[in-house]
Amino acid sequence: MGEQKNKLTLAEKIPSVESFEERFSFINDSDLRINVALAFQYIIFLMAVTDQEKTGKTTVGKTTYKSMIIYTASIIEGCLHHCLKRYIDEGKVDKEKVLGFGWKIRGEKKLKKISDEEYVFGATKHKVVEKYSNKLPLQDLLKACRQAGILTEALVAKADDIRDKRNKIHLAGLGMVDDVYAKADVQAVFDNASFILKRVELMIARL
Repeated sequence: MGEQKNKLTLAEKIPSVESFEERFSFINDSDLRINVALAFQYIIFLMAVTDQEKTGKTTVGKTTYKSMIIYTASIIEGCLHHCLKRYIDEGKVDKEKVLGFGWKIRGEKKLKKISDEEYVFGATKHKVVEKYSNKLPLQDLLKACRQAGILTEALVAKADDIRDKRNKIHLAGLGMVDDVYAKADVQAVFDNASFILKRVELMIARL
């Protein structure tokens, strides 16, 4: 039996997606839950590869650590979106306070010509509450979750730190050689993510 287990590939030794789904059972959107579980499984796989191949201090290893951070951020983002949407859909938060509002102008009418380049117009301006979108950028999502009471200021700071590290995926704006990641950086992100996920799970349980 032990010999057969040793013949398994590294990928085959990683727990199944279904087992990771159980960790995120608080997500009632099955597609999102599976996608989060897939991302989590991939992070575990990257950790196993890095440890087995002892690549940690190489450029390959540092890039792998960066990938773990990026995928961790995507999990946090997905869970926060899910939690916020449920709070909005179930009427637990003030949409205007959480999402903000803008002004739209309609019924424009020319009242007076001042010059060929300048006119006086009359119009009706009305307030429009922003609609929730799952494409809400992470920075705006964190603000909305704070306004909704889903995240505390301390947790927003932890999530913002993860966001800042995740944003280094944009290579053109780095202005430096991006080979600075270490296992300690990944562990710090995991620790922050754990606090955030526990809070999300708690807030969903309160619905």
